[in-house]
Amino acid sequence: MTLTQSSPGILLICALGTSPSPALAAEPSWLLEEVVVTARKREENMQALAQSVSSIDALALENAIAKDLRDLASYSPNLIIDDSSSGPGSPASISLRGVSMQDVEKSFEPAIGVALDGMFIGTNTGQMLQLIDIERVEILRGPQGTLFGRNSIGGVIHAIRSQPSGELGGKLRLRVGDFRRGEVDGLLNFAINERLAVKLTASHRRQEGGYFDNQLTGAQDGAFHYQSLAANLLYNLGQRQELEYTFQREWDDSEAPPLVNMSQPGSLLCDTLKQCAQLPDQPQTGDRRKNNQDGSNNAFIDTDSHLLEWRLELNEHYRLDYLFGLRDSDESSELDFDASPIDFFRTLRPQQYRQSSHELRLNYAAGDINLTGGLYHWHSEYHIQQTTHVNAAPTNKSARQQTDSWAVFFEGDYTLNDKLTATLGARYTHEDKSSGHQFPGVIDNIDQPVQQQWQNVSPKLALRYRFDAERMAYITLASGFRSGGFNGRPASISAALQPYNPETNRNLEVGLKSDWLGRRLRVNAAYFYMQYEDKQEEINRPAPSAVGQETVVANVATATISGLELELTALPLPGLMLRTNLGLLDANYDEFLADTNGDGNITDNSSLLLRRAPELTLALNVTYEWQWRAGTAWVQGNMHYLDKHETAFFNTVNTRNPSMSLFNASLNYELTGLRLSLFGRNLSDEEGWQHAFDVAGLFAFAAPRAPRTLGVEISKTFE
Repeated sequence: MTLTQSSPGILLICALGTSPSPALAAEPSWLLEEVVVTARKREENMQALAQSVSSIDALALENAIAKDLRDLASYSPNLIIDDSSSGPGSPASISLRGVSMQDVEKSFEPAIGVALDGMFIGTNTGQMLQLIDIERVEILRGPQGTLFGRNSIGGVIHAIRSQPSGELGGKLRLRVGDFRRGEVDGLLNFAINERLAVKLTASHRRQEGGYFDNQLTGAQDGAFHYQSLAANLLYNLGQRQELEYTFQREWDDSEAPPLVNMSQPGSLLCDTLKQCAQLPDQPQTGDRRKNNQDGSNNAFIDTDSHLLEWRLELNEHYRLDYLFGLRDSDESSELDFDASPIDFFRTLRPQQYRQSSHELRLNYAAGDINLTGGLYHWHSEYHIQQTTHVNAAPTNKSARQQTDSWAVFFEGDYTLNDKLTATLGARYTHEDKSSGHQFPGVIDNIDQPVQQQWQNVSPKLALRYRFDAERMAYITLASGFRSGGFNGRPASISAALQPYNPETNRNLEVGLKSDWLGRRLRVNAAYFYMQYEDKQEEINRPAPSAVGQETVVANVATATISGLELELTALPLPGLMLRTNLGLLDANYDEFLADTNGDGNITDNSSLLLRRAPELTLALNVTYEWQWRAGTAWVQGNMHYLDKHETAFFNTVNTRNPSMSLFNASLNYELTGLRLSLFGRNLSDEEGWQHAFDVAGLFAFAAPRAPRTLGVEISKTFE
């Protein structure tokens, strides 16, 4: 039996767990280290938290040769991260515990929060972070409504960059790979004086040749081009206070990933225009890595971000933090969505987006009480002008939307005795949204937008019981909500004017965190039960009064999601580190009544499966390190198994992903700060879909996963 055919259960039994970094041979104690996280916006031992958290440190990121957020999906159970392939900057389609959202429209809020240094990224465009100068990434599973607030209904992925060291030093990294890919990342630390430390980073990442052969044009589609410059200043104000400012400028003019035509009989593109997929699982070209689009998927996004944090330790018990974030982007994309040789459905989507946030937090710790509370304000706005060509006939639409939200929150621990600690928290949120559209001959309210307000209270209650210094059990009740709003892609007056309400998620979680064998084995397990209410569904249907289609979001479903998660970390031998995680998921609609095709009839759709919710996920990471000559060598292998799962709303066979096992590996050697790595991704060359979509009876398209890629990385650390 080959490795790709092995049972996930056999693989789990063969591995006691993984640790993401190899540098344990130099550790004289040969023990699992304490993992410090800021999952509750204060530094805490991960093993003491009454919630599920996975943490990936800087060394783990380097050893995984991780380039963006997708490379971290195997470090947490029940996590999938894909590119939605529908716009610039690799808009993220993230599913955590079966909770997901995959539409590229900025009016539809994310279900999984992504934050960078505490700044929440408000749309899935921008969530696919390039992993440059990241100190650690924390993956918080389950609703995080109390401390992170809106749109963290399924969890949060929080990336934290390193602070300026104040010492002269830096790092240079070069990476080359298949398809004419080349990358240069650089970092420089220095001090202006005793009070002011500076860190500068720069990145240039380019792939000249795409993964996909265009049979119509003879070109290789899907080229990648990303650049970034950043400056980070840390100023010691004295009297136990400091000010930190970070500016980053990003340019991304990568081609959006090529699409393939998966249209089946019953769709207009196939029945009338005779542009059909060859088989339900084979695109029109007969090969998932070949396309015949009549035009390139051109896209760009330029982003400026500012982050300012003021930290003040008032005394040994009180700490005050203020965080201001600003993110401004200008983008455009021209996409050939039908993915056929004819000009059938093409869009041009220029848009501007701006978000700003203010957060003021007070931390108090004394005696039996540890409390975090604060105030939060959010503002965002965007403007889009879209031209859609359907069978070469253009239609023009534009939309403006604005969101204002403020919240007050707290979460505190109270030690009842030396064994038992209680946690109580809540967040009150008030949100105001306005929306205006212009669609000549159909909608014209862009100058007189409609407006709606919502309020939400997200409580949290937890109890944790410590058996001894290395073992703890907990039970947690937590909730969160995903914002309501207005449809951003309507083609009718009713769809433009009718708001949809927030969806809510209540989560019961029972867990165990423990260290064994003298802290050489770490076992964390959790069972969770989530109840979805007023679930928002993105219903894509033919436009009632114009050629084309519209996407309408409505609160038409309830769902129950339950599951089991297991994370094991083991150090069985000096130099050998193992980590595995297992996710079991049972995700079902309880009720789903909606008109899904625009014919005016309400149907029962509760038999549909939730998207990106495989029943089983399994990951295994193995690292072995040894001393060779004057340096250190190590090998690392990673396997990520995903059970079969749906990627599209209607669960059609042409958009379904079969089970797959994704393999990555690297061979590494380091000597006096100079490191050489040979690496490979998707070594089994799996051909699943990143993204797939049925467009309202018109056509269906899909975006294939990248093929096997090999590369070399050289890095040098200067001190």
